[in-house]
Amino acid sequence: MYLNIMLTLDEIGRKSAEYFNDTDLEQKMWQQVVDIGEKSRTIYTNDPFLSEILYIQLLALYSQKEYQQLKSKTEKFLMTYPDYRMIETVEDWYEKALEELSGDN
Repeated sequence: MYLNIMLTLDEIGRKSAEYFNDTDLEQKMWQQVVDIGEKSRTIYTNDPFLSEILYIQLLALYSQKEYQQLKSKTEKFLMTYPDYRMIETVEDWYEKALEELSGDN
């Protein structure tokens, strides 16, 4: 259920920015996605679909350009879910976070 909510919030945010130039709402929706990910991390520790929820959380952090949080959460994700189906994307986000934080962009 959370996964669907997160995807819907993400879509609302993106369309608000695209059609109405409402980047404030876009940021608020992404923050809601991040918050749902954090809540899920504590509640659903053994859920087999937690990785899907956390992946969407990482996507929101990447979209927000929250590179410090992205770095920290991708490190945990990479260690916890090394065989995740979209691991290459997570690795790319991690590299982007490292690049941005180092100032070599």
